[in-house]
Amino acid sequence: MKIFLTLIVFLAAFLKLSQSTDNETIVEKLFTCDLDLIEELNGVINEEAMEALIKSFPDECKSLDSALKDLLVQEAKSFKQFYGSLQEQETRCGQKETDDSDEELKVEIYRDWEFRMQLYNATELNLCSNDTDIQSDYLDCLIAKRAEMITTIDSTIC
Repeated sequence: MKIFLTLIVFLAAFLKLSQSTDNETIVEKLFTCDLDLIEELNGVINEEAMEALIKSFPDECKSLDSALKDLLVQEAKSFKQFYGSLQEQETRCGQKETDDSDEELKVEIYRDWEFRMQLYNATELNLCSNDTDIQSDYLDCLIAKRAEMITTIDSTIC
């Protein structure tokens, strides 16, 4: 009986894996890559530094099919856009904390941690990793959730 149950579990796992397409790769752990850095730094840093950057990426980011690579670049760009919007909102709405220890180097820093927590909680970004084990679905979810967060940020009145 145990052998039969083990065979059924194995067969079910095999069928699930065999049904995935290249664009719907099922992975043990979901991941993102900062592949946009390659585009941004191409021609800015030398070839040796670029190779070092690529070597620093997780193994999952080193051998990708073109569709997944494009989606990872899109995800990285969506994060950059989201984070830029968040920083603009905090600059626009925030109180300034000044580091006056060096008169020549006054730095204004403000992070609205309460707003950030509300933003992440309202968007339920954590659902992206809870709802799937398919890499492309995870990335699509992150991109969509970040678009929602940008809309929220843009509609925030100081």
